[in-house]
Amino acid sequence: MDGLLWVILVVLGLVVLNGLFVAAEFAIVGVSRAALGHRAEGGHRGARRVLAVLDDPRRQDRYIAATQLGVTAASLGLGMYGEHAVADRLVLLFAWLGAAGTVTAHVVASIGAVALMTFLHVVLGEMVPKSIALSRPVGAVSFTAPMAMTTQRLFLPAVVLLEFLSNRLIRLFGIDRSQVHGSAHHTAEDIAHIVEVSRAAGGIGSESGKALAEVFDFAQQKAYDVMVPRVSLYALELGATPEQIGSVIKEEQHTRYPVYVGDLDEIVGIVHIRDLLRLLQKWKPLTRASVWPITFVPETMTLDRVLAAMRRDKTHAVVVMDEHGGTAGMLTVKDLFEEVAGSIEEGEDSLEGTSEAFRDAQGRLHVLGSLRLVELAEL
Repeated sequence: MDGLLWVILVVLGLVVLNGLFVAAEFAIVGVSRAALGHRAEGGHRGARRVLAVLDDPRRQDRYIAATQLGVTAASLGLGMYGEHAVADRLVLLFAWLGAAGTVTAHVVASIGAVALMTFLHVVLGEMVPKSIALSRPVGAVSFTAPMAMTTQRLFLPAVVLLEFLSNRLIRLFGIDRSQVHGSAHHTAEDIAHIVEVSRAAGGIGSESGKALAEVFDFAQQKAYDVMVPRVSLYALELGATPEQIGSVIKEEQHTRYPVYVGDLDEIVGIVHIRDLLRLLQKWKPLTRASVWPITFVPETMTLDRVLAAMRRDKTHAVVVMDEHGGTAGMLTVKDLFEEVAGSIEEGEDSLEGTSEAFRDAQGRLHVLGSLRLVELAEL
């Protein structure tokens, strides 16, 4: 009985050891740097040590090599000792067959031992710890990192040799080791995909997910994608009379209006509504004294660069120029904001017939001709 108990303890110990090293390997690969950073800021020493490993490609390679060494040693021990010891105990169950059944007993016992060891190794020693490490990487890496680091220090020569051999083999396939570690960083497309998957799974709220997705699309879009086109601009000519100023303000309420000389291809600046109200109060025409300078950008400029230009020039609006140097449209901070957060209509703007799109009683969709195809596809 003591011999059987010893076999059970050794086998279970090797299975647990194998599982810990498997969890250590998958946890270090799948753990989030942000989550570890949060723990490290809270004073967790283990998190700081793991972050140091992740930030150093060589230390990360050696850490993984140490876990692989542990997995291999535990697996070999389980195969060499466990299968033999279990088979010897199972043979005793067939003692009633006598000498004639010795061969049969050994064959059946060996098959049973292999099946049992395979089950313990694959399920308890591989699949279960792997699933735990991937679903709870921060907790798993915090628990297993001390063991992996101790193994690395105790068997440093073997770990260094494994690291050296693996790097040499990788080079034979024409793979740059720096690219292997660089691939752990996510591109904007990767993060956008993660956001979309999380949004579909309910991990991120619908509105939050949509806003995040729009942020990643922001830098890909051009000024002409979101500008107010020339034909929809409400502008004032330099020298406009109080009657003309009042007529434009009454027709379309904005905080800023472009000011031109002759035609819209000759925009000279922008005027704020407060300055127009002062002119109306004094009943004076629009002069250059009330006009503020404005920034001009090409229609092919990306929105992130447009925003940078607005910040640089400390302006809330820019004139978008076409390829011939004429005025293509106008772009404001509000347009950029709505590109990320979506349009927010209020008052009469939200009524049927004045919004960009609505369905009538027959279910037909009515849209403005200025509505972009990408927005139409989202309806």
